[in-house]
Amino acid sequence: MTTPTARGALAGLAAGGIGLALSFLLQATLGWPALPQVASDGVTLLLPGPVFGALIDVLQEHGRPLLLLGLSLAVIIVGAGVGAWRARRLTGRAPTGGGARARAAHHLVAAVAEAAALLVLTLPLVGFGQGTLATGATGAAFLGWLLVTAPLEGMLAEASRRRVRPGRSLGRSPLASWSRRSVLQTAGLGAAGIAVGGLAWRAVTASAPAIGPSTGGAGGRGPGPGGAPGATGSGRVTFGDLSGLTPVRDFYVVDIDLFGPPSVDPGRWRLQVLGPRPYALDRGELAALPHVRQVQTLECISNNVGGPLISTGAFEGVRLGDLLARSGVPAGTVAVGFGCVDGYTESLPLADALLPTTLVADRLNGRPLPAAHGFPARLLVVDRYGMKDPKWLTAITPLASPAPGYWEVRGWNPSVAVRTTSRIDHPQGNSRLPAGRPVAVRGIAFAGTRGIERVELSIDGGRSWGPTRLEPSLSPYAWRLWTAVWRPAPGTYALQVRAVDGTGRTQSAVSLPSYPNGATGYDMVTVLVA
Repeated sequence: MTTPTARGALAGLAAGGIGLALSFLLQATLGWPALPQVASDGVTLLLPGPVFGALIDVLQEHGRPLLLLGLSLAVIIVGAGVGAWRARRLTGRAPTGGGARARAAHHLVAAVAEAAALLVLTLPLVGFGQGTLATGATGAAFLGWLLVTAPLEGMLAEASRRRVRPGRSLGRSPLASWSRRSVLQTAGLGAAGIAVGGLAWRAVTASAPAIGPSTGGAGGRGPGPGGAPGATGSGRVTFGDLSGLTPVRDFYVVDIDLFGPPSVDPGRWRLQVLGPRPYALDRGELAALPHVRQVQTLECISNNVGGPLISTGAFEGVRLGDLLARSGVPAGTVAVGFGCVDGYTESLPLADALLPTTLVADRLNGRPLPAAHGFPARLLVVDRYGMKDPKWLTAITPLASPAPGYWEVRGWNPSVAVRTTSRIDHPQGNSRLPAGRPVAVRGIAFAGTRGIERVELSIDGGRSWGPTRLEPSLSPYAWRLWTAVWRPAPGTYALQVRAVDGTGRTQSAVSLPSYPNGATGYDMVTVLVA
């Protein structure tokens, strides 16, 4: 026979599911951050930097969905625990006199008291993650979750402590019948299943852009006929066609938002530029300002050696320095801060902000920025990793002191320049190639504004190196494509690549993870030739 404690735990689990679903519903409809999302910000700040960095390196695009999945499960487990505790506490102690209103008031007051206690206990984590709980919708969303969930737990736990046949009245209990309680429990369990199942599906299906080119014009990621790759622009590829541009559909996406880009109303969006002469720009006003075109490679600081989180696009935008000149830069300004629709924050030293290459971009590859890439406007900074290029800009603010951004406060280096890197895109690792037939080995190399002087290829695991042919770079801020023709004999080969930047310095051979300065080391693929 089911004990009151077990029935209370089930009731609390259902209530936790309803609260969790409510939290995600508020996020989807009103843009309020969901409770697991808020808590995840606190957790990432509490984790030691090397631990967080190692998890990012290992889990990559699966990391945030898995974190939110774990925190969502924790919410439901806490609900079950509170429900079980209330059921034990209420067994034999529920008030018997005073009528239905008195008993309902008793349970409601007790449940709200529990909600308040949970809120106080959780304040450090939520406040740590968001900066402050009282400023913004996070507090309202979190408090709403507690105030809905805790009373429901109290009522369900009270009903669950009694053995009552289906359809029979519970007298003066806050729930009138087993059938009503069953409906609530079923709804709660269903809500929990949908919320957790959706997060689990998001974690499983999260993926980065494909690296290898489609071959033979028919898709796929393996070598084409004779081991020769097809057109670099066919199908899903990371480094784009032979022009060196990445198609928008393949441009890498990394941000702090689990459920896609934030919703931006184009008609209501404004870019606030603060200073002695503050002003605001709508989309049309921004588009009417003088624009420059800049082909630029963007790379995420968490990109592993040989990883796909690097892309090149033709951006168009307004120089940030021109916007600041119009608003004025107060005396004593040392940095410029940026606010975004999704709550992301970042800043730049004033000298970097005033560079002619620092843009507020609103177009990519000839079209308005897609939602995933910062529509209506994003920042572009050369020689820095992608965390310095915030998307969905809403505010530009001169600062009298440096302000660390979202990733900097989690330990990543705010001022490190992009590392010299190179990658083998064809052939893919573990490919099987035909002996004696030419293979076009190729990939990308990037070193920011230092440029790439040469790229060298090894087919024997780094014991010897040979030259490759470099394609011209599209701009001083873009990667270079490299190619080497190889006619292999039968055997197993470890292919490695290394680049030399425009200053004559060879990229580091030391394998280091991305935290805190960006990954280093040589990309290597192993192939079998038969």
